Formats: sequence, C-alpha cells, structure tokens
Amino acid sequence: MLETIKKHSKIFFLLLVIIVSIPAIFNLLQPGFPLTDDGNWMVIRFSAFYE
Repeated sequence: MLETIKKHSKIFFLLLVIIVSIPAIFNLLQPGFPLTDDGNWMVIRFSAFYE
C-alpha cells in the first residue's frame, strides 16, 4: 500500500489541492456581481475607464 502511495504521490497531491481549493473557487463561479461594501462604486469607477 505504501509503495502505491509513493508511486502516485504527485497524483494524490494534485487531487488534494483540487479538493481543498473547490470551496474557495465555488464562490467565484456564482452569477452576478459579488456583494461588497463598495461594490456599486467600484462598478462606477470601472465604467469610467471606458469614457
């Protein structure tokens, strides 16, 4: 069993990183603009770059 884990340690590490990062990435995939304290003002400032 240990030989199998050592042999595939890169795959296990990659899977661990993916599983741990899913909760952090999941909130970024939600539709719409994230709710923040200055979110509305940020949209206004961002749109000013195109004027």
